[in-house]
Amino acid sequence: MILETTLLPGIRSTTRTTTCLMKTLNREQTKANHKNTQQQHQQPQLQQQQISNNMCQRTVTNQRSSSKMFDQYNDEKNIPALARFTLALDSWSPKITLFNLDFGFSLLAMAFFAAMRLVVKHVLTVHLEWPIDSEKTNFSIACLVGGIFHTPFLLSVLGMLLTSQPFRPSASFADYPRWWQDTCHLALQLCTGYMVYDFFVIMWD
Repeated sequence: MILETTLLPGIRSTTRTTTCLMKTLNREQTKANHKNTQQQHQQPQLQQQQISNNMCQRTVTNQRSSSKMFDQYNDEKNIPALARFTLALDSWSPKITLFNLDFGFSLLAMAFFAAMRLVVKHVLTVHLEWPIDSEKTNFSIACLVGGIFHTPFLLSVLGMLLTSQPFRPSASFADYPRWWQDTCHLALQLCTGYMVYDFFVIMWD
């Protein structure tokens, strides 16, 4: 009887304390699980948001690099699309000058025409079974390279140059916009590159 009177209150108190601790631990565990679940749900959204931010940054960077290419021109908004394309090609060509003359774009044009000649020759001799090293085959290759890759682009650039500015026969070349002058130089370099390429092709054939 004395033992029951003495021990039972202590056991009950210990049981209550243990029960409270277990409830507290369960609550903390539930909160932690809920927090982990929220983080797992938020992680894909954060990754997707980070990917979209990276794409936006790349777009802005590309736009800045594209605009820097034309920063040297005061009227860059008025530059025709074909002139922009030609000037962009010039930015990829090597910068080589000799006697204060730049002929880097001519070298790029020569390499392009030579590559197109190989492609056309492969199509004619392999796929269409034309005779190899025949005079008519070589003549046809020369006509196709010049007629498909050189003449249309050159005439398009010349037409754009002639129609984009008012016709003033007495005007100086320096009176025209800077982008117009640079595009004229590139058109001349294109012709030079094709003529040098054609010379070596004639010597080779």
